[in-house]
Amino acid sequence: MAASTFRKLGGVALITGTIQSLISLGSFDVVDSIWGVGAGSGMGRACALNFARAGCKLVLTDVNEAGLDQTIKETRADKDKDRDVVKAVIDIKNLKVGALEELIESIPRKFGRLDYAVNAAAILGRFNPLGDEPLDRIEEVLAVNLTAQIAANRAQIKAMLHPKEPLSVRLPSHPSMDKEEKDRRNAKAKTFKGSIVNFASVCGLKSFPGVVGSYTVSKHGLVGLTRALATHRAFATQSYEVLRRPP
Repeated sequence: MAASTFRKLGGVALITGTIQSLISLGSFDVVDSIWGVGAGSGMGRACALNFARAGCKLVLTDVNEAGLDQTIKETRADKDKDRDVVKAVIDIKNLKVGALEELIESIPRKFGRLDYAVNAAAILGRFNPLGDEPLDRIEEVLAVNLTAQIAANRAQIKAMLHPKEPLSVRLPSHPSMDKEEKDRRNAKAKTFKGSIVNFASVCGLKSFPGVVGSYTVSKHGLVGLTRALATHRAFATQSYEVLRRPP
């Protein structure tokens, strides 16, 4: 995800995940702040840093507080040292019912809008046949890879459908953006509700010998969640997208 990809941005996004890979999310005109679960390492950190370079406000979370602190430090390593960053140390598999939703739904109240969500948090089970995998470990994998993703997606949709304030458009790479460009983005922002990207896996499409069974089950569920939301009639007319991307 090259920094140049995001230099046209000016808005709000959500980042989740600790997968050690990087993906280009494309070029967006309407972005103002980021919520991130798993922002303490890997892809979560990489996404947070690139959105930070684009001038976004950040809401970053991870169970790894040291890693999260390092991410925040790196987001402030450029000229914009006073960047808006909210830190939350959480373990998504152990959150009380409603806690994750409350965190996400608080973003519009704090920053005025949520435009993008990138959900990539995942863990593996034990490398043995599904029938031999301890049930408590299966439950843990499903809690992180599926149940928490369901809760997050539901809350993200609610946050994105919340009435949005105008873009702050505070790009460090374009400090003197002209009024015409700012007006164009704000006009687009009035009708654009948001985009949700769920990171699945090829294991969400088929099973493979030797791959952890609970992981395959959870990723199939995540693909099903994404398809269900993408085709839900109540959301189809709201001008937002739900996307699935295998790493």
